[in-house]
Amino acid sequence: MKTSVKTITHYETIRPPKRSALQRLAVVARDAGEEQLAQLFDRRAFAEDESLAKASIRETTRDTLNSLYVNLGDRCLLDQIRQFVRAARQGAAIRHPVIVRGHAETLDRDSQLSIWEKHLMRKRLRAGISAVVALETFAREYGEDMGATEDDALTYIRSFWG
Repeated sequence: MKTSVKTITHYETIRPPKRSALQRLAVVARDAGEEQLAQLFDRRAFAEDESLAKASIRETTRDTLNSLYVNLGDRCLLDQIRQFVRAARQGAAIRHPVIVRGHAETLDRDSQLSIWEKHLMRKRLRAGISAVVALETFAREYGEDMGATEDDALTYIRSFWG
């Protein structure tokens, strides 16, 4: 492998070999007639490739979303959150890991929906919509989405912000 003993020692004790070293180790193992060991090195190299690909996808997704937000601004994000909340209120799945103040928590559906409703209100305020208009819009949408009366919507808003 043309690798120092110190590097091999690090592989065995401190830091596992990276993809290229794993591929070289697979070749050495095959040359020595150790097919099972070669397959183990191949699987590890493949797993590292897969892990890097997943990380790349996450970075690409984050970069894409950031670019859309920078170009289209709060209004676009506001529309997306509104569509999501409407669908969730009507029973659509809420698929996301919930992070609340830096701690991963398991929350029931109503609590998760409440978090998204608060995101919606904050985004409206950030987009420059007055608090009165934002609350009136929220009440109207809640009534439409849930088939609720205006009184029910107002009661919900009081509990929502209470």
